[in-house]
Amino acid sequence: MERTFADLVAANRDRPSPMLDSSWALQRLLDPEVSHLVRALEAHCGEWEVHQATQRLWQALPEQPGIYMFVWRPEFRFHLAGQGRCDALHQILYVGRSGGANSSRTLRDRYRDYLKFLSGSPERIWEAEGVSTRSSRLKRYLPLRPLEFWFSVVEDPFQVAPLEDRLIKVLNPPLNDSLTPKGRPKSPEPAFRMPST
Repeated sequence: MERTFADLVAANRDRPSPMLDSSWALQRLLDPEVSHLVRALEAHCGEWEVHQATQRLWQALPEQPGIYMFVWRPEFRFHLAGQGRCDALHQILYVGRSGGANSSRTLRDRYRDYLKFLSGSPERIWEAEGVSTRSSRLKRYLPLRPLEFWFSVVEDPFQVAPLEDRLIKVLNPPLNDSLTPKGRPKSPEPAFRMPST
């Protein structure tokens, strides 16, 4: 019988904790030019929608291009004095895109590509072997719960790839291949440069 996520957490409570390495792109986050990215997102994206990442969510997703993120929101909460609210931790694990100038893939299509990772065994989180590929990172960490899927529709297909690229450079999500070279090296580009229209 397959154990639930809560059962696995309880069974592994006394073992050394697995670690999720995360590095903040401080220069990019501190740079006042990050406001250009915020304005670009506001100009080209619809409102961001947030949903629990479930096996059936794909059925409710739009058949349109866009950008998306898998976000882990642990149960840890801070109750803030005098605020009447509590604040939670969250970790953006992965940033991706659907559609664009050379693709007709939709947000629905792309989410379905991740179902095999979402339904994977959460026991992988406690495996001792390292993770070095994108696929192995997705297999290990997308079974984390509670996991959310954040997305925004992007109407202009030519803006999808540049927005995704800039978000990855600023957020440096741990499951993206943002720190490894892809294909041929190319000249570095600023993270905040406004794309030409």
